[in-house]
Amino acid sequence: MDIVIIAHFITEFKKDGTSRFVYIAEELSRTHDVELVTSTFSHTKKKQRLENQFDLKTKVTLLKEPSYPKNVCLGRIRSHVQFGKEVKKYLESRKKPDVIYCAVPSLDAAYYAAQYAKENHIKFIIDIQDLWPEAFKLVLHFPIISDLIFYPMQKKANQIYACADKIVAVSETYCNRAKAVNPKNAECISVFLGTKLNVFDQHVAANKIVRKDEKFTIGYCGTLGHSYDIKCVIDAMDILRKKGNENI
Repeated sequence: MDIVIIAHFITEFKKDGTSRFVYIAEELSRTHDVELVTSTFSHTKKKQRLENQFDLKTKVTLLKEPSYPKNVCLGRIRSHVQFGKEVKKYLESRKKPDVIYCAVPSLDAAYYAAQYAKENHIKFIIDIQDLWPEAFKLVLHFPIISDLIFYPMQKKANQIYACADKIVAVSETYCNRAKAVNPKNAECISVFLGTKLNVFDQHVAANKIVRKDEKFTIGYCGTLGHSYDIKCVIDAMDILRKKGNENI
């Protein structure tokens, strides 16, 4: 099959690196023709990429995106709109793929990919990494006003989710959000970030915790951010302490 993977925010292009989409692309490249479409602009470094050749089986295509100075700014919005248009133009210029696998966000690129897939009867799979505009509302939270400001973004996200034939997401919460507006009743699979379970199990087996006292030990794997569950873990520990567990 001819598979196009669209992922706006690629951090690195290493076979053994941390990029979810480079990993997926390389795995699929074993048995399929795969093209990874991403941006010339590195969101992490806030710089244009200088390299355009990568030591991967996957074909990598960089589409021009204007630079922007910080994560929350008008320049980023304009940049994403332009990148979305470049994605649209590129899809229309290449031969029709069998499958489009698209990261969400960003929304503009995913929206154009969704519309192209719908018009050309191409299987469309989305991989939800974050919820927009919900994530922005955590930063810019003004009751009612935020809903009005972010309504266009909310509408675009709903249209993307509605077009999906299959849904992948980094959490059950994200799955449920997309499924709520998907009329196809598309299957949604939650695949957490960084969970290559056989490698995880190897590390667990090789690094056994030896308890020398009665202390309560907990391990947390995940991002420290507003959208994640570290607060839930801390609150649970507080409840246990208040119930008389003095070793916490």
